[in-house]
Amino acid sequence: MEGMSNDSYNVAAMYEKYGISARLAYNWRSGFLMTTSAANLNEPVWQEKFGQIDGSIFYTILDHYKIGFQASNILKAKTFLDVGYKNYHPRYEWVDADRKLSVVLRASW
Repeated sequence: MEGMSNDSYNVAAMYEKYGISARLAYNWRSGFLMTTSAANLNEPVWQEKFGQIDGSIFYTILDHYKIGFQASNILKAKTFLDVGYKNYHPRYEWVDADRKLSVVLRASW
């Protein structure tokens, strides 16, 4: 089925104390069929296994405000695509996704 991996894993470490909230997570999924017939290729396209690490840390500065830092794809994982049928599908292209870093101010009431 398109978009479905056989295996997927998520592991997270979290810390909450003294106004500090921290999280580090690893997400992984096995290869999967992206589409049975790509428009420009007219053949199936597969995505290879993929894993990524994300993290965040926040500090409560007042009762309703937190300031923090978030990072996605910390290790700059690449996405690899293969084209062809189940028994033979060589690598077709890859995507170099950069890491995303954010400084965040949160407010809640």
